[in-house]
Amino acid sequence: MKASRAYSPAIASAVLILTVVAGCATESHQAVQVEHTASAATAYQGPRNAIAVGKFDNRSTYLRGLFSKFKDFGQDWIYSPGINGFVTSPSDANNTCGITNVAGVQGCGGITFTDVYRNPGERIFSVQAGARHAIKSTLLAYEVALSQANYTGGFPRAGFNGPGSSDNSVAFAVDTKDPFTPKFPVLNGVNLYDPSAYTLSYAQTENDGIFERDAVGAISLNKQYSLGLHSSSFEVGFKGWDARKTSLIDRENFNAASDLVKWIITEIKVL
Repeated sequence: MKASRAYSPAIASAVLILTVVAGCATESHQAVQVEHTASAATAYQGPRNAIAVGKFDNRSTYLRGLFSKFKDFGQDWIYSPGINGFVTSPSDANNTCGITNVAGVQGCGGITFTDVYRNPGERIFSVQAGARHAIKSTLLAYEVALSQANYTGGFPRAGFNGPGSSDNSVAFAVDTKDPFTPKFPVLNGVNLYDPSAYTLSYAQTENDGIFERDAVGAISLNKQYSLGLHSSSFEVGFKGWDARKTSLIDRENFNAASDLVKWIITEIKVL
């Protein structure tokens, strides 16, 4: 059995009105009173100091220096083997060292020895001083500098002729396993490090001197100004530089026939 209900238009209107009323809300606000501290209205009772803004002298000074000294003292012993003629077969005309079996790169030559006595000394000195003063809208800057460099000494040396240097009697092979450091092994048993096999060839003294001094001074004045809405600056300055450089070459060369070399040979024999 089905039951049916009917609603009148008046009841439906009442339901709609109740729904609208239930969706409304009301708001309210209240101002919060802020409490002020009592010390905010208290007058300052401490000491008062007078100051003047814009009437001060702002300055900065500086001093810089550099000093370095280097001595490259020491001794170098330099052996210089050399092949003056490559040999391709035992019957080769360049075979002056008795090569009997040719395998790889071989040749005949000799060796020389150079004794270098290093005694150069280097020194550098530099000092710089200056200051900047800012007085209101004016900037004053100045500085002076003095630099000096000095080099003395040199590389005196003596050269000696060793085995095979006059007759190409030393047989060498060429080892190129390390291409940056090739080797020359001896094939016929000659002792390249026998001091008695060397004779003095030449001698050279070296006592050079190089000196340089530089002095620099500069001063500049910068003034800022304004004309209406335009602001700019005006600067004027002066800079001076003085430099002095001297180079002295003091070297003496002696050959095997000179008296000095003969005296050195005599002293070596005595030792």
